[in-house]
Amino acid sequence: MKQYNKNKYDDFISQNINEVNLDESILASTAPLAEIILTKKFYSGRNSELKDFTTNYLNENYRDYLFDGRPMLYARVVKDIFKDSKKDEEEFTKNKIKKLKNIQKFLKDKVNDNEINSEIYPNSLTKKSKDNSIDGWRKIINSRER
Repeated sequence: MKQYNKNKYDDFISQNINEVNLDESILASTAPLAEIILTKKFYSGRNSELKDFTTNYLNENYRDYLFDGRPMLYARVVKDIFKDSKKDEEEFTKNKIKKLKNIQKFLKDKVNDNEINSEIYPNSLTKKSKDNSIDGWRKIINSRER
């Protein structure tokens, strides 16, 4: 059984993000971003719930079609973080740093407050609830045999 490692994001969370190590920080952010967007550990409901993350933490208002599929949204977020500015380089760099720090803040809040879905804590499903679901299926199958 997969065990949750509390230090999973520590390397990225503890990283001091600045202009000097921006490229390294961007690369380090892709794995946590994939976990946030592609898995349902943080946002287990509809894909549209990810609008909260993109608006509040990435400061981006993406169009609705990007929320139709998580891989499409992930690709766009990563593209936006990696792309270079052709205009105001200094302001663009500040925005990138702010996005990366917001991703760190999101992870700190979620990991420290244990607000992560039961996928990370697989033992949270009790034996009683497992037995109840099995009993429910037994009733359905047995009712068909009669």
